[in-house]
Amino acid sequence: MARLSIDLEPLCRLYPGGPDLQKALIKHSFAIESAGADGVVISAGEGYDAGRKKAFSILAENLDINLSIKTTLNEQWIEALRELKPAMVIFPFDGNDEFPGDLVTRFQIENILVGFEIPLRIELVKTVARLKADFLIFDCMSYCRAETLNAQIEELNKIARMASLGSRLSLGVVASGDFDSQRLLKLVSTKSIEEFFIGLPIFGNSLIKGYGQAIKSIISII
Repeated sequence: MARLSIDLEPLCRLYPGGPDLQKALIKHSFAIESAGADGVVISAGEGYDAGRKKAFSILAENLDINLSIKTTLNEQWIEALRELKPAMVIFPFDGNDEFPGDLVTRFQIENILVGFEIPLRIELVKTVARLKADFLIFDCMSYCRAETLNAQIEELNKIARMASLGSRLSLGVVASGDFDSQRLLKLVSTKSIEEFFIGLPIFGNSLIKGYGQAIKSIISII
């Protein structure tokens, strides 16, 4: 069965920052853990934020599920995350920016996995493999937004091809997006994805059903 991690970005957008955001990140992360998810995914934001680092520190020390943190090439965050030791750090990557050759190794020697979140472009899979990362995270919003059946099939086939290549290159494969149950089921049926990052649908369903039922319904699909 594939793993499920909950992306807290929709929650972060509800808060301007400060203590309220820190409390929300901690509260909801532990609630998600209790509800049965395998991990949480949180963005570090654009600039370094000491308050958010404090929240990450509490979570890294106390969560019993995976903590994955999305970050940019901000040296303060890079050093802070090496100290905090989350399960994985994730860098957005579209192939346009030069990536420091030693950065992946700097995390891996601290036993921190490194993932690259990429758009659905197959040439980037090979680039990420050359950087010696551990995981590919596919940004699947084009699949989620595809309006016609033919467009959905085209995007689905693209994901399956890229996932197959990633697996052959010894990369873990994650799909990230606001999947509805139908699209998620089709993606699961490709048997090419080992983990899903899902945000907004979980939060929307949890308002009606609570985290327990919202997460359980997704787990029943994957």
